[in-house]
Amino acid sequence: MDASAALRRRFWATMPARLRLLHVATASLAAALGLLLVLAGLAASGTWDAVAEQDAPRTTSAADLNLALNDMDAQAANILLSSGDAGKGRMRTPYEKAVGFYGDARTAIGHDLRTLAVAAQGDRTDEHTVESLTDNFAEYQELVGRALENDGRTGGKASALADHRSATDLLQRQLLPESRELVASSNRAFNTQYAQARSTLSAQLAAVIALGVLLLAVLAVLQ
Repeated sequence: MDASAALRRRFWATMPARLRLLHVATASLAAALGLLLVLAGLAASGTWDAVAEQDAPRTTSAADLNLALNDMDAQAANILLSSGDAGKGRMRTPYEKAVGFYGDARTAIGHDLRTLAVAAQGDRTDEHTVESLTDNFAEYQELVGRALENDGRTGGKASALADHRSATDLLQRQLLPESRELVASSNRAFNTQYAQARSTLSAQLAAVIALGVLLLAVLAVLQ
């Protein structure tokens, strides 16, 4: 038993044996370092894809939705103020601009709601908020449509203003708070994703540095 152990020690004590051991260590460390760099690259790429495809559209659409809702309501008020009485005495230029801006805001809101519906998939709370927003927005458009219809009738201005007040009240009580909640939720999701990615990349960077130092040390010994 002692003779066998002595032979093994003598074998590993020779220069060729030490070189073989150092070559194996160098190759192993280089392979581990390469694998870790690949994994870090894939993690960074996955994080970027998640941000670009979900978090960024979700955050920008939520912020745009809040602005577009306010703009749409302001333009509805401008339409009523500039329309005159059933078209009589209408201030044509302000009226036409308000109608155009109103249509643009409505289109933007529809686009934002579709984007948010896709981005919210998997998050039950946000899915429910988007569903509620969509339903409330449909009701809001119905109230504004009724206001514009009444405004087109002679003597219908009072009814039109009452309908618009109901629409504005719905906007303030439901639509805007829900859109702000989506903005806050999007920011939380983005910050969580960023923190997780930063922690993972920091750990991988520390491992890369450690393996790099070990590799350099082994190479120095090998020389």
